[in-house]
Order: sequence, then C-alpha cells, then structure tokens
Amino acid sequence: MSGQGRRIALVSVAVLVLAGGGGLAGWLLAGAGEHGAPTAGPSLDVGKNAAAPSAVETFASPEEERSPSAPAAPTTSPTASPEASVPPDYALRTDTAGFQLLTPVGWLRWTERQSVFYGTPSRDTALQVFTLEEPTPATSMRLAVDLAKDRQGYRQIALDLSGAGPRGAVLHEYTFAGQEFGPQRVIDQRFTAEDGTRYSVLVRGPAQPRSELVEVHHNAVERFCVSGFCAGDL
Repeated sequence: MSGQGRRIALVSVAVLVLAGGGGLAGWLLAGAGEHGAPTAGPSLDVGKNAAAPSAVETFASPEEERSPSAPAAPTTSPTASPEASVPPDYALRTDTAGFQLLTPVGWLRWTERQSVFYGTPSRDTALQVFTLEEPTPATSMRLAVDLAKDRQGYRQIALDLSGAGPRGAVLHEYTFAGQEFGPQRVIDQRFTAEDGTRYSVLVRGPAQPRSELVEVHHNAVERFCVSGFCAGDL
C-alpha cells in the first residue's frame, strides 16, 4: 500500500459491529465513536515491515466500480507458509482466535461480540473476521445481502453466490451512504476453512479509491488459514 494509501486508510476505520447473535449472516456497520479503543494485540506479527456472525453497517460512488455483470472471482488459496513473501507494508498476524491473515502494518486489533477486527486507529477502514452459523457460505451471504439492501444508498457492485470456487467461496461487494465517514464500500467473502469452520472475511472503508480496499481484502483472504492448517503448523 502506498504512503498516500496508508494516509487515506488512517482516516478511515468505521467499526463493523455485528448485529444479533454470533454467526448471523447479515451485518450492520457502526461508527467508530460507539466502540472501545482498539488495541495492538493479542497477535503475532511476522515478516518484512511487520509492526506490531453477523451484522454490520456499511459504503457508493460511480468511479472505479465493477459492473454487477462482471464480478471479481472470490479469492481463495491454499495455506501459505510464514516464510512466503509478505508484501511491503503488510504484516502476517497470527490471531489468538485461531486464524492467520495479512493486514497493513500499523493496523490495530480489537473485538466486538463474535468478531475480530483489524483496522486503522481512526477505525474508518477495517477488516472484520467472524464465523458463520448458517449451513453454507451461500446461505449466510443471502441473508447478509438482504440486510445490506436496507442501508441508505445501497448499490450492489458484485455478487457471486455460486460457491464454485475453492472452499465454496461466495462474494458480495457494495457501496452505501455512511453517516459518519461518508460514502462507504464493503467487500465480503464467505467460505469454509480447512477445518470445516465457515468464515466471513470482509473489509469496509471509503468508497474511493476502490483499489486500496481490494488490495487489503485480497491479501487478507489470500493468506487466511486456521490454526493447525497453516504451513508451519503441519
């Protein structure tokens, strides 16, 4: 992520707070001021430049937007080893909740209900990870989409419920008119991890520039693995 991108990110971490019980498919993002201060741990950072269910409120803007008819394929990959290359300005986080993923360097960790968050100190941009109770990622996502449609200014950018990719991954990207941080974008991917647990990994932040959120989400999902199945655990 460029220096400019990091500055923009630092202006953007709206907290994704899950509405309802654990694993619920839907989401409602809440403003940063409604939550406790983020903390730097607990997690372990590995690699170059390392620093330190559900509902959420969410992000709109015509530029850089992907046509709903041509959604990006859900990102999934086999587990990656800690020794594998870590992109510049990213850190490999081994979370005490039982998973591993990449986040931008300097992002802080906090929890809300059943979710783990990593985000900028201002919380206007954040990654959210939580487990799903629904029987399939697609079932969970359908419920989440129905909830997202109630957000003010909701606009669907991409929706793939086929589950045809690795780990049965499904994807939903949309924008909406956020009250605290302005136009917001959400990229949500749901899938079944190696141990059979179903997860959502989503990112929320400013609607523009889109490329920055796409990069953060891609890196997080690409290196996501659950404890016991990450290379180095085997």
